[in-house]
Amino acid sequence: MTEPGRGAPLRLGVDLTPLARGAAGIGSYVRGLVGARAAFGDGVQVSGWANRPSLARPRLAGVDLAGLRVTHTRVPRRLLNRLWLDRGVGGIEDFMGPLDVFHATDLVAPRARAAAVVLSVHDLAWCDEPAGVTPELRAFLGRWFAPSLARADAVLVPSRATARALARRFPQLACPVHVVPYGVDADFRADAEDADATVRARHGLPPTYVLYVGALDPRKGVRGLVPAHEALRELAPEAPPLVIVGPDAGSLASIRAQVAKTTGPVQVLGAVARDDLPAIYRGARAFVFPSDHEGFGLPVLEAAACG
Repeated sequence: MTEPGRGAPLRLGVDLTPLARGAAGIGSYVRGLVGARAAFGDGVQVSGWANRPSLARPRLAGVDLAGLRVTHTRVPRRLLNRLWLDRGVGGIEDFMGPLDVFHATDLVAPRARAAAVVLSVHDLAWCDEPAGVTPELRAFLGRWFAPSLARADAVLVPSRATARALARRFPQLACPVHVVPYGVDADFRADAEDADATVRARHGLPPTYVLYVGALDPRKGVRGLVPAHEALRELAPEAPPLVIVGPDAGSLASIRAQVAKTTGPVQVLGAVARDDLPAIYRGARAFVFPSDHEGFGLPVLEAAACG
């Protein structure tokens, strides 16, 4: 790690790519990191890196970029990994300039010429629950996750469960692993706001409901929600409707097919604007999160914060 000169701020680079590609939970994590940079004070100089091969400049939704220098690149990540991780050529500083620390926020880290590399490992679902991820993602992480671990100077995980899974799967890991639980943005709070009713009306929501929020991903157990709700309504016809919120990650088509056959009141909103989520949480009578595998489960924390 480069030693900053006396009085010089520590130069921290952060991978903003999860925001650029619209990732849900990890996007919230990265958004929170960037949003909290003022807490570092003058002792840390934060800059960002977003890599998207498309020609369009990536949109970093929800991030206040005032005063934040962001480097945009359009290089296929597999090509970068072949250079950085397979051949040991180049480094993230070639794009961002000199750094003291680079925070790789999503499972795969770049090579750094001189900076220390901190790697966030949110979960190991891709190898613990392989049926829940695409073959392409399994192949990508199967090739480059272990080399990223080998190059990391420190690893951040959100829970002891993820730390245990990491130790079990990768016992050769030599760098320190730090458990740093996720936090909740101040927007998620129990106090109702004047706009809540307007937000819920815009989405056509009933007066009260049972709510799921999260990626519509096979490993989240979300495909079991519709039949479970139908069974609940048979036992208790007065049970509230079910509302399902989240971006498609492989289960949306099957959920919609279930809804078409069910007699119970179920609404599938799909992805919604992040700013609408607190009002949707606050309108729920109960929150349900039947996931088979989680590194942390941020929506549970958000729902609790919203009462």
